[in-house]
Amino acid sequence: MTRTLQLATAYDNEFAFPHIQQYGILTQNTEYPSSSKKPTSEKIGLVTSLSSTVASPQDIMQFFRDEWTIEDKLHYVRDETFREDRSRIRTGNAPYAMVALRDLAIGIMRLGGLKNIAQGQRMFNARPQLLLKAHGYKMPHALAA
Repeated sequence: MTRTLQLATAYDNEFAFPHIQQYGILTQNTEYPSSSKKPTSEKIGLVTSLSSTVASPQDIMQFFRDEWTIEDKLHYVRDETFREDRSRIRTGNAPYAMVALRDLAIGIMRLGGLKNIAQGQRMFNARPQLLLKAHGYKMPHALAA
């Protein structure tokens, strides 16, 4: 993946929004050399109230990298492992409750040292008592694994 950032300084009255100091476009080009997937190009517009003396182009790229880290570690897991985007739960507070439960499950697995959430999900689905045992819960003899 190649990322290119083009930034410009915003001048007074250039935009209808107050406090804009910089604006720009981040272009992401992705190629898949060993795949039949077609290359993709994505452009992301940005505005910031941070001046160029406070936030250099390198700083802004780091902000984007930090955001992608969140996307990779949480959103991707929720979308792919828990299939959140395919959920049919849409009414009342149920969607919010399910998000909280998914995040709780991910957090418990990460606290337990698991790096692969999908593998952890399969393991705990097959033997849920392991999850309790891993976090110090004393299992009754009849349920012990």
